[in-house]
Amino acid sequence: MINLKLNKEIYPYESLQHSYKDYAELAKIKIEDDSQYWILSFSDCRYDEAETAKEYENYLIELTYGSLNK
Repeated sequence: MINLKLNKEIYPYESLQHSYKDYAELAKIKIEDDSQYWILSFSDCRYDEAETAKEYENYLIELTYGSLNK
């Protein structure tokens, strides 16, 4: 299992909910609520866990901020 720590000021929960659903077929993702961070745990990944977590974060960035470039 690999963990990804995401700052709450950068990543709103709404984006996590959306991306979590989109990745449901690729990995089991558990979201924990820390005072300042979202802590995501990746397990049962279809592909490499570390790569899946990195790609998830890239997808989350695009989902959250991609429209700013348009």
